[in-house]
Formats: sequence, structure tokens, C-alpha cells
Amino acid sequence: MRLNLRSSGLSIVSLAALAACSSETPTSPNGLRPSRNVQAQAVITTTFCSAAGIGGWVAGKNGAWADPIDDSEWIVPVAGHETDAGSFELATLDVDLPAIPDGATGISLSGFVMADNSLRIILNDELSPAFEVETAESSDNLFDEPEAVGPVITGFDPGETNTLHFRLRNELEPPAVEGQNPMGLDYCFTLEYTEAPPPLVAIFVIGDDQPHAVGDNANFWGAQWWKNNSMTGEVSAGVAAFKGYATLSDNACGGTWTSLPGNSSNPPPSIDDDILVIVTSTVIKAGNDISGDIKKIVMVHHDGNYSDNPGHEGNGPITSIVCTTPP
Repeated sequence: MRLNLRSSGLSIVSLAALAACSSETPTSPNGLRPSRNVQAQAVITTTFCSAAGIGGWVAGKNGAWADPIDDSEWIVPVAGHETDAGSFELATLDVDLPAIPDGATGISLSGFVMADNSLRIILNDELSPAFEVETAESSDNLFDEPEAVGPVITGFDPGETNTLHFRLRNELEPPAVEGQNPMGLDYCFTLEYTEAPPPLVAIFVIGDDQPHAVGDNANFWGAQWWKNNSMTGEVSAGVAAFKGYATLSDNACGGTWTSLPGNSSNPPPSIDDDILVIVTSTVIKAGNDISGDIKKIVMVHHDGNYSDNPGHEGNGPITSIVCTTPP
């Protein structure tokens, strides 16, 4: 996979899940994550609510029930259950949460529910203390106002399907008057998590003929890059146009990188203290296209002098070897 290092902006996109409205930190326009070394971590928030059709349940509201929670509607397991349900009948509804990606942290789920009659909610296979929601035993046996649930912060499986299991039970004997034993459910939940940081991407280049062991200094950017870096392989006469920033990178040893001359490569205005740097054996210039191979990728702790002006060199000691192309 080749990473486009000029696609660095973030945007907001919408997800449709269940009866959900949500916002998510997206990828760059070509479907790849923003690929600068700046490690932004987005907080993702998604709200999903009860609505007809979820799990096969249908809309229905008994006259004794409170108005539904905002953006939700009362649902019943079978048409007509808003007016009459069998004694001790158990209805189940399984609702998958919006996807939680691998590496997500700070996961939290909270919301509001109403039910008629008794309700239990299970996350995956665990009954969380926050989900021990049951109606009081009374002649009505219903929530007459929304009941807060959560926050639940444990029991999630990032990268896997996470499911809320609603267990609704009609605990009353049917009264003598037909049509007075309803069963229904209403809910709205908000899922929140912090997205894992995007992976570091090798976005600068040094020559393989320069010392590049741990502890050696690397000059990865600047007007004199071509003088400070030498390569063991082919180097075009136009190498002086290259200032050290790779616009595209395979980000793997054995791959290739490409760039454009000078600032037209659109280098980032700032970089992290620690960055990945490509070690190349070739710099080939064909028109405005500059390219090379990836012999190694190393970690560099830069000295703080870098800016996107080539007059401000980027230097720093190599702190580790990330990968090496097999001989």
C-alpha cells in the first residue's frame, strides 16, 4: 500500500448504523489515514436509538407510556403488544453497537431507557452493574420517565462485534380487562471512544552511503540535502532539486518512494520529536518526478530546527532500526 503524504487534512463523515446519527474521524480522500507523523487521536461519538424495524420489532405506543426519548420511538416485539401481551412473556432484542476499531481506548457507553415491563440489558455476555435496570414491581410495572444507564466502561471487545442484549419480560398476570397488559421498549445510547493514533509513516529520506547506525546523525531535510547525503546506487544529475521529503512512500523496506522538487513536495509545517526516515540507495529524477528505493527505515529524534523551509535543516540522531531490506 502506497501512502499519499500530501493527503493530510481531516474531515467529518456520517455513518448510518441502526437508527443512528454519528460522526467519525475519516481517512484521507484516497481511503488512507492521514499520514503525517503528527499523532492526532480523534474522539468518536455515535448515538443510536430504538426505531421500528430494528431486530424485527415494530413501532407501538401504549397510552400509558411517556413520550419517547428524543430521536427514538417505542417499539414492541409483535404488533399489538402495546395493548396486550401474554403473562410472563419474554421478548429479546439484540442490537449490535457501532464498530469499535482495534486500538480504541476510553470506550464508554451510556444512555436512557424506558420499558414496560421488566428490563435487563447485557453487554456481550456480561451483565454490567450499570445495566442492572429493572422496573419496580407495581401494578403498572413501567418506566414513566427515562432511566439513565451507564456509563459502562468495561466488557467491550475492540475490533469485534459488540452487542447489547435487551431482555424484556412481562411479569404481570393479564388483568380481567383485555388489552391492559402491554409490553414495549424505548432507548437511546451514546457510544464514545478515542481512536488509536495513526501509524507512523516514513516521510523523509537519507542516503545509504552515510553512516546510519544507531547514534549516527541523519540530515533528512534541507537545501544542502544532496551534499549531505550520498548513495551507493544510481543518482541522477538533478539530485540537487530534492530536499529530503518523500511525497509518496510504500512505508516498508523493499518498497519505493517518490517526491517532487523543493517545496513543491509540500512538506509538513511541523513534525513529531521522533520520526521514521527512509534510507535509500538511489535518487532518480525524471522531469519533475524524483524517486528511489527503501533499503531501511530508521527512527530519528530530530533536533527541533526543522521547518518546511529548506533553509531550516532537519537533523537528528538515529535511535533505532525499524526494518532492513534482506540482502
